[in-house]
Amino acid sequence: MMSEQTNKQATQGEQGQTDSEQQNQPPQQQPAGGNDNETEIRAAKLGVLAFAVVGLGYFIMSTLVAFIGDEDASFFVTSPFQGAGEEELFVATAVAIDQLIIFAPLLAVGLAVYYYMDDIDEGTPKLAVIASAAGLVAIGFLLMLLAVVFEPSGADVSLGDQLPGFIAAVIGTVVVAGGAGYVFDEDPLEIL
Repeated sequence: MMSEQTNKQATQGEQGQTDSEQQNQPPQQQPAGGNDNETEIRAAKLGVLAFAVVGLGYFIMSTLVAFIGDEDASFFVTSPFQGAGEEELFVATAVAIDQLIIFAPLLAVGLAVYYYMDDIDEGTPKLAVIASAAGLVAIGFLLMLLAVVFEPSGADVSLGDQLPGFIAAVIGTVVVAGGAGYVFDEDPLEIL
């Protein structure tokens, strides 16, 4: 028993810490994002949230403009169907989809900047790609479903017809996110 205590004290002496010193040290911390899967899931959630704010924000804005705007106005007109009710919701949804697709690359660059500034070891390009893809797919598909729901009578809106263009938009946005993430991870002056 005495030799065990002596060995323990000798080991502690080699490490330079006693039991009380070891207890007073803060625990070892994991990287900010946790393990790889947690970081990727957090990236996907952030992407969905960012795209939801923009996409659904455009839908709300377009709906308000459609219902409140004056059909004789030169600006702030979303539809030739001003005042028609159901058509206004459809056009507001279509405007939101178009605007989301137009601004998706900008959002992708913004997400790449966020992950670059966050200093997560996972890699800026990978997280920016995950966030952008998840966000655009989730919110873009939701808006396309709303367009089908608000489809005016006589119109033929099919998700199958919309998917090729939507897939192209997602691929383009992912390329922008990955490219921006790569540029931020590397020294931009060395790339040029």
